[in-house]
Amino acid sequence: MKKDSNIIVYDNVFSHSLRTKLYEKVINSDYHIGWADTKIIENSDKVFMYSEWDAEKYIKSGLLSGIESKELLSKIDNRLPVKCIVNCGTFGDVYIPHSHYNQDVLLYYANLDWKVEWNGETAFYSEDIKEVILTNPYVPGRVVWFNGEVPHSIKPQAHTGPKFRFTISLFFDKDAPKMMFGGMKVE
Repeated sequence: MKKDSNIIVYDNVFSHSLRTKLYEKVINSDYHIGWADTKIIENSDKVFMYSEWDAEKYIKSGLLSGIESKELLSKIDNRLPVKCIVNCGTFGDVYIPHSHYNQDVLLYYANLDWKVEWNGETAFYSEDIKEVILTNPYVPGRVVWFNGEVPHSIKPQAHTGPKFRFTISLFFDKDAPKMMFGGMKVE
């Protein structure tokens, strides 16, 4: 597990059977074109394939209830995500550094197979977006928990790799009240 005060990397958070189930749900999702990393008009031509999962879909997926890391569960702190997005990247996509105001993000790398030479890393930047402060390799099954206010973007995958690079992102409001989690009301 790599740690930074704003970015924590977790491996082996889910069982192999749950990772397989999540991958099947991801590849069978209904995708739309139109997700954008930024609202900057000059970048309005950069839109991506995505699927938005409602609460029922991500709860039934086992994504939250299957987390085996107590440390990651403590980061979630019994909050429910306000949004769940499945991103489907391709090698021709160009990604823009962006951030998510007042949100924590759980980023899950959903492909079951990925080689380091296929690239597709997540880059985290300094506040002024002049320096890369961390490059996290795309590792199947990996979870990255981070402060959404840290500027970040995807580095495009190589054309020699799989056609699609899948991630699931859960967005948690930092000031959200504790809610129901895993079917149980939390005090």
